[in-house]
Amino acid sequence: MMTEIPQSLGKHAACLTLGGLTVDMITGDVTGPEHNHRLEPKVIELLALLSRNSDVVLSRDEIETHIWDGNVVAEDSVARLVSKLRKGLGDQTTAPTFIETLPKRGYRLIADVNFPVERDIPSERTFSMRYLAVFIGLAAAIATLVWYGSSDDPEPSVQTIDLANFYYDRLTPDDIQQSVALFRRAVDESPQSAEAHTGLANALAQSVLRIKGRESSGMLASVAETRQEEPQNISLLNEAIYHADEALRIAPDKAEAWKAKGLVLSTKGQLDEAANAYVTALELDPDYWAVMLNLAEIRIAQERYGEWENLFERAYATIQRTSGEDLETLTRYAVPIANSLGYHNVKRNELHSARLWFRSALKYSPLDSAAREGMKLAGG
Repeated sequence: MMTEIPQSLGKHAACLTLGGLTVDMITGDVTGPEHNHRLEPKVIELLALLSRNSDVVLSRDEIETHIWDGNVVAEDSVARLVSKLRKGLGDQTTAPTFIETLPKRGYRLIADVNFPVERDIPSERTFSMRYLAVFIGLAAAIATLVWYGSSDDPEPSVQTIDLANFYYDRLTPDDIQQSVALFRRAVDESPQSAEAHTGLANALAQSVLRIKGRESSGMLASVAETRQEEPQNISLLNEAIYHADEALRIAPDKAEAWKAKGLVLSTKGQLDEAANAYVTALELDPDYWAVMLNLAEIRIAQERYGEWENLFERAYATIQRTSGEDLETLTRYAVPIANSLGYHNVKRNELHSARLWFRSALKYSPLDSAAREGMKLAGG
């Protein structure tokens, strides 16, 4: 059963307005002049957190603590969540009207936030600020029920999902097995949770790839080494396909679900079908740079090097555009991409282009050994 908003608070108790937009904090619907979007539950939680702390700069660690209850998550999790919120609000990183990025400090909501009330609700300013925090928090907490499931399905434990993601992000064989067990529990808790099915599909595919004792340079190299005909692997991959398809049945417009389908198909060695899934994910979310990298790896295997180069360049540009001044994301992801493109141009004897890419890497990581060595090879 979904928790009900108390009748005395009026029908708008779980809504807020900011910058000409109205956000239903239960359904995640964002409406405004020529604007219609739906926010995911975690994105709603972020908006609720920023709204409760309007004009306050929140650090990456503070956001992680509140959104993920202090659990360890991927380093780009906050940046990606902020990017999704910006997209949902129609905001721009270069000239923000809703969310401002402060280099090395964090993020803050700069738009005016209002809590619409009915006439029978007390009009004191203190009421508005006090209950905004309480009921936006409540709405964010129950949003997962509306987004991923129905009233007949219990909400999957947030802790279960977060813990599963924690183990998944570590990508060791033992941690992946922990992740599989936890995502299975989440699916049992809520069979209509697209997030749980997506996570389980990813984890099952990784459980086939991450075999103990194997050292591999990439996902497709792991696929080449995987004995897919082994009964255990066939069973795991069939289960993974099932859950990827379930995620798409529940949420066909979710790029994350299409990305999971692409990973499973890649693991099965069905590269053309995997590429099609990744292309669909990018159509749904053109800024999903992680998908660009996955698709690029397939293009390398298919010896379509021009497309690989284009995808890497797109990923680099997207990271720069969407990350703002988030140096952690830039150094963790943009630098290796720039180095890869630099060495690619060295092999083609395009030394000027190679030097430009290595300089891009050194801009963010001046002591990066790969970039420094690349500059020497390129005559820089």
